[in-house]
Amino acid sequence: MSSSVIPLAQGKGSMEKQTPPERSQRFGLKSSAGPRELNEDSAFSQDYVADATQQRYLCLGAVADGMGGHKAGEAASNAAIQLLFREFNAQRTSYGEDPAMSTEDLLFELFSSINATVYDITVRDEDLKGMGTTLTAFLAEEGQAFIAHVGDSRAYLVRDASITQLTEDHTLVENMVKENVITREQAATHSDRHVITRAIGVDQTVQIDLLSFDISPGDVIMLCTDGFYDVVSPQDVLMVLDRSPSMQGACEDLVRLAIDNNTTDNVTVLLWMVPGPTGASDATADLATGQANNLSSPPEGSRGLPASKPGEKKKLDKATLAVIFTIFAIIGCIMGWLIASWI
Repeated sequence: MSSSVIPLAQGKGSMEKQTPPERSQRFGLKSSAGPRELNEDSAFSQDYVADATQQRYLCLGAVADGMGGHKAGEAASNAAIQLLFREFNAQRTSYGEDPAMSTEDLLFELFSSINATVYDITVRDEDLKGMGTTLTAFLAEEGQAFIAHVGDSRAYLVRDASITQLTEDHTLVENMVKENVITREQAATHSDRHVITRAIGVDQTVQIDLLSFDISPGDVIMLCTDGFYDVVSPQDVLMVLDRSPSMQGACEDLVRLAIDNNTTDNVTVLLWMVPGPTGASDATADLATGQANNLSSPPEGSRGLPASKPGEKKKLDKATLAVIFTIFAIIGCIMGWLIASWI
């Protein structure tokens, strides 16, 4: 299968379907086999911002990079992504209704269950023995996001024209850098830089990195596989984001850039922008409509004076004139009486 990415809307089929226009400003996803015949990457994101029944979670996004050979790598990454979203959607309502339930606990349980299931598949299916996959996912709430991570796919945060790597690669060379055996510069070109030390489905249990961080409107969370970050610098990411009209457009440009830079692996990029306060976009749309229609008075029911009914202003003017005429008539009578009395 040339593309193992589940589309945003339905959860099955090819990722190459167009992102809905109303979401493309906030969300983007693109994956390519690159120079390889088979795409062993899988990725998916579900945006819940417009879901009126879901108040706690805003978005879940994940990428996976399979390993284990022609058939096994794709099967492992696709299974991990499918399981993650199926199980999350089965549990998100109960978590959404109870803020006391920990999002970190939820992600830990999801990743642990996925690892056990993928491992069980490798045990039962001789053709899939030795398969595994990286898995990196984010789950965003209002003002905060959480990351669960296994392997060497990465999560980044883009904020105020700066980009920060959030995850740590679970690779042999990363361990060598931490132990001061090699430098960071040497690690970038080391022959063993793609040898990973943790993966989903390789053992019955797996160590999972969990982290949380604050998010603000306009922040961008980026997930990507090693076929992307090996050949595209963080500075290039910032430049593409700065010039792209949407998140989907940025993903397409970034994947194209990785291929142009001669990546040797599959390339996957997922972007999600943190939206503003709930209802802000609707209020902006209402304001724009009012300006376009040249509204000069507040609508009925709004704060301030109630809107006038047709003809009401004309009636008010006649009544005012009658009162003024009566007052002048009374004053005239009084003045006439005073003058007559004086004479």
